[in-house]
Amino acid sequence: MGMLIAKLCLSSIFVCAIFGQTRYFAKHLEVIAAHGIPGDRLSLCLAIVLEIFAAVLLFVPRYTSWAAFTLALFTSAVTVVFYGRWFDGKEF
Repeated sequence: MGMLIAKLCLSSIFVCAIFGQTRYFAKHLEVIAAHGIPGDRLSLCLAIVLEIFAAVLLFVPRYTSWAAFTLALFTSAVTVVFYGRWFDGKEF
């Protein structure tokens, strides 16, 4: 029962993000373009699709580990790209 609750909590983070990304699609495109990411519309659509499939696959026992790893890798990559200024050493 505890594992199901953990999966629900983890997937709810990404499902809520999907709603925000689709509702404010144009604003997200502006942010992506401002960071110089090529193919901003394609990148955002791929991110949404990845979040949907990975959130659903968390509940498929055979793919739970892969889905969790994919979401962790995706979150890490997005953090470095959009918040990379934290790693340049100027703030510390």
